[in-house]
Amino acid sequence: MRPETSPLLLLLLASCAGPGVPSRTDSPIAFLSMRDGNFEVYLLPTPDAEPVNLTRHPASDFGCSWSPDGTQLAFCTDRDGNQELYVMEADGSNPRNLTRHTAEDKQPAWSPDGANIAFISTRDHARGEVYVMRSDGTGVRRLTHNENYEEVPAWSPDGESIAFCRLLDGSGEEPDNGELFLMDADGGRQRRLTHRTGFDSAPNWSPDGSLIAFHGTTEEGADIFTIAPDKSGLANLTGGDQEYWQPCWSANGAEIVYCAGTGPHAYDIWIMDADGSNRRRLTTHPDRDESPMWLR
Repeated sequence: MRPETSPLLLLLLASCAGPGVPSRTDSPIAFLSMRDGNFEVYLLPTPDAEPVNLTRHPASDFGCSWSPDGTQLAFCTDRDGNQELYVMEADGSNPRNLTRHTAEDKQPAWSPDGANIAFISTRDHARGEVYVMRSDGTGVRRLTHNENYEEVPAWSPDGESIAFCRLLDGSGEEPDNGELFLMDADGGRQRRLTHRTGFDSAPNWSPDGSLIAFHGTTEEGADIFTIAPDKSGLANLTGGDQEYWQPCWSANGAEIVYCAGTGPHAYDIWIMDADGSNRRRLTTHPDRDESPMWLR
């Protein structure tokens, strides 16, 4: 007998169906929350909806990534004793393991064509490297080969490039510093994108590929920046009295969802216009909400 499709999944499929997808800013937002005592993956079916807990597991579930068709979410979980990558339907049903390795596998990023998932793993180096596999978990390939800590891979909209953060070891007088790098999708032509004194991470490409949003630490805390892939046009979008983290563009590039607060637990999900104006809060919970991912 064919399993029934849940009402939530039908709603999600309707929200991302048809030729109008690129113009929507009311599509689902997945995010992480501590509101049930441990990190779980939650969903806002629309920005003004009530959050829905998708994972409901006593283990901790971390950073997630939408499949391009909006029917699935890849995520990281330690429910098997170490961090592994799983995938589930967009309503939280049918979770299944993609990686089965004694090392940590985390931070999945689905490719725009849905064929591959980039991720971070410690399977060959304790500090973590960027890998890619087919979306069914097969064909794992290592893309970076160095001794630097790396995190948060992000595909360009055309699928030809991957942005990521790399920790550059400081000298005796300078601290270690995270910078954004770009590479081809096969790991070739690795080149540095940012040159700031703050720790830059969580890159997210605009839908047209013209800008990369990211968070960077400053003397005051953390802000959201944008930069072009050719290193031009660095701009600070926030510069306010909170910490601003983990930006993600809407499908039409008109808005950015992000995490903001005063920490260490007082973080909520917010959205703003793409120029940093018109900021409005989406969640108001005393526990930590973070890592929003807008379905595009």
